[in-house]
Amino acid sequence: MLACTLFAAPALAQRDRVFVASYGSDSNPCTFGSPCKTFQQAINVVAAGGEVTAIDSAGFGPIAISHAITITSPNGVEAGIAVAAGTTGITINAGPSDVVSLHGLTLEGAGAGQSGIIFNAGARLEIIDSVVQNFADTGIFVDPAANMTLLISNTRVLDNPNSAGIEIAPQTSSVVLASIDHVTIENNNYGIYLDGSAHDAIIEAVITNSIVSSNANTGVAVFISNPINFGSLATIKDTTLSHNVSNGVSTSGSGSEILLSHVMIEGSHTGINIGSGTIISSAGNNDIFDTATPVSGTLSAAPEQ
Repeated sequence: MLACTLFAAPALAQRDRVFVASYGSDSNPCTFGSPCKTFQQAINVVAAGGEVTAIDSAGFGPIAISHAITITSPNGVEAGIAVAAGTTGITINAGPSDVVSLHGLTLEGAGAGQSGIIFNAGARLEIIDSVVQNFADTGIFVDPAANMTLLISNTRVLDNPNSAGIEIAPQTSSVVLASIDHVTIENNNYGIYLDGSAHDAIIEAVITNSIVSSNANTGVAVFISNPINFGSLATIKDTTLSHNVSNGVSTSGSGSEILLSHVMIEGSHTGINIGSGTIISSAGNNDIFDTATPVSGTLSAAPEQ
């Protein structure tokens, strides 16, 4: 009995890096030589803060994430997530200091999947080199319960006609700092919708080098209901807002604000719609054309620094 105790095999530690492949099996240990079949199984066995890598192009299934993780695929590999009707591709309920990074993923709703990515909790979400398309509701929905930062880069959010391509709507009076760079957002209802109204949240979004086009309502909309000590702000720079049917940009609520610099707005009914709030245009460097109403409301001007 003593010998058995002394020489008992130790429990296997979780690996920092695991793998999935089209030929894998979820009964495998998720190593490179013996990969798993699904992202979810790989996430279940990887260490917190670890990495899941797709070896080849395939569909790897929806994901529920509860800890810090990086999910990635190398160049030339399409790591797909096909989403069934009424469900979500990736749901994130991570810890207050957890960072979740998603690289090189393609989420496909086929017109019936509910949402592509829903972020409820965590410290930071990164979405890079990815595609989110064809969902019945929002492509990317960020509704954190606490302060967080968001990075979306080199990503396409397409064909989510009933809601927004990207929506940020915090659950509490939290602060969301968002960076949206080199992103294409097309054929949604709203392109980007920043909504701090429900819980008097603060949203500060910087949108750069992007294309927001052919959305049925508004390209970029900022909404806040109670301006006292709260507000929502979008800074848009070096970006094209084209053929968004109702408005290129719009504000609603006196705590909402949009800053424009080197922005082209064209092909909308109203280029800039100031329902209330403030829109500031850096003097002389924005273009608005082919609109029935270039500006509705009072547009403020600011010198270019």
